[in-house]
Amino acid sequence: MEKNLSNSEALKKLKELAEKVRICMFATVDTTNNLYGRPMSTAKVSEDGTIWFFTNAEQKAAQKAAGDEKVCLNYADPGSTTYMTVQGTSTLVGDKAKMKELWSPILKAWFPDGLETPGIALIKVTPEQAHYWDVDAAKLKILFATVKSALIGETTDMGKSGELKIN
Repeated sequence: MEKNLSNSEALKKLKELAEKVRICMFATVDTTNNLYGRPMSTAKVSEDGTIWFFTNAEQKAAQKAAGDEKVCLNYADPGSTTYMTVQGTSTLVGDKAKMKELWSPILKAWFPDGLETPGIALIKVTPEQAHYWDVDAAKLKILFATVKSALIGETTDMGKSGELKIN
């Protein structure tokens, strides 16, 4: 069932799914116009839909994000059958106050000196469009519905999906 969401509903769904799944494939376009993705962990989604990631300014992802680059974030949690793709613009942010606000102790695994780690920075992604798929059914129910649909030749309702109109 398609359910497009707008404005505050869309922002709420974007925040809910990105913070639930947390890990996404953060895709950029390289200098030869090829797509390149790398896993990144979402630090937070602000109320306005801005998605934040910690990074090292020396890494390729950060360098690609530095200048209003187009990015695509692909979130997937097959265990809960939740998926979302977000397209937007990224910028590199060196604001220590914002980093302190978003900091979590788990980040010490990548940034051993905490906020004093050389090169630590944030990637800010401003979403422009998004689409989600959120299946509310249990796996056995999905399997049964799929087999039934195949046998009787009808399509089945596999949950909700739709556009998230951010602005």
